[in-house]
Amino acid sequence: MAPQITELKKSIVQNFLLGDGTVRGKFSRMDSVVDDILRKHNYPDSVSQLLGETIIATVILSSGLKFNGKFSLQVKGDGPLSTLLVDVTSGGDVRAYANFDKNSELIIRDQYEKQASFGQLMGEGYIAFTVHQGPALDRYQGVVELRGNSILESVQNYFSQSEQIDMTAKVIVRKVFGGGCDFEWRGGAIMLEKMPIDSSKAVKLDSEDLWTTSCIFLKTVTDEELLSVPSSKLQLIAHLFSTIGYNVIGQQFLISKCKCTREKSGSILASFRDDEVSSISENGIITMTCEFCETKYAFSEPEITNYKSTHY
Repeated sequence: MAPQITELKKSIVQNFLLGDGTVRGKFSRMDSVVDDILRKHNYPDSVSQLLGETIIATVILSSGLKFNGKFSLQVKGDGPLSTLLVDVTSGGDVRAYANFDKNSELIIRDQYEKQASFGQLMGEGYIAFTVHQGPALDRYQGVVELRGNSILESVQNYFSQSEQIDMTAKVIVRKVFGGGCDFEWRGGAIMLEKMPIDSSKAVKLDSEDLWTTSCIFLKTVTDEELLSVPSSKLQLIAHLFSTIGYNVIGQQFLISKCKCTREKSGSILASFRDDEVSSISENGIITMTCEFCETKYAFSEPEITNYKSTHY
């Protein structure tokens, strides 16, 4: 039975441990964030689908890090969908956008056929993970080749190659229709990560068995279970892992929120030469649109001149 549209939508990452704690898990429902971001952009469904999956992957990865600032996941390719970029702050603010060829026959046709693959849309490229913690601290960045048939497979490739950590996950994003033309975007995910273990043989064998069993249980979860509206955020975790035991260790709520402001937009335009400002002016008005949230900021040419005098 298809999930029904609900008025109560929260975005959350619930962290938990399995068994003796050598397997760490994360369960996420991102309905409100995914729906808000994808509705604002109104991209073609194939682009929205991949951006939604990237949003969830970014949120899940960032929830396991200790940082004070911003975590970014960027996917770059040479296909008609050239960029997917998601930012998550340590406070739980999420923003995202995609860059694609609006005249691409593949993307236009896929609106009806729904057959374009991840590789066809993205082409060849890379996926980059960046932690920004302000000017006083060094920026951390990990980059890996874009490989696999999905965002998730590319992330798993990064973990296995760069971090040498075993992880497995299931991510689902779907456009859910209610009555008439009403719809909402929903997204859910579960990720398991194998934690470092003691070098003793007994512990190692027990942990390997726990990891294998946990992965088998995870494979049984359905898309409908991930996208349903549970009576409790722990319901699905208990359903999957109650036989091996689980321990909840914390949660994070997230919202869709952009950092753009009129002041920041004006400062950017102030860095343009006068002839560049004139070239993008229409009837004396320059309009700047935020790529992340589609907010439009309009400035008169005298306003830009004033920004130049106060900022440069």
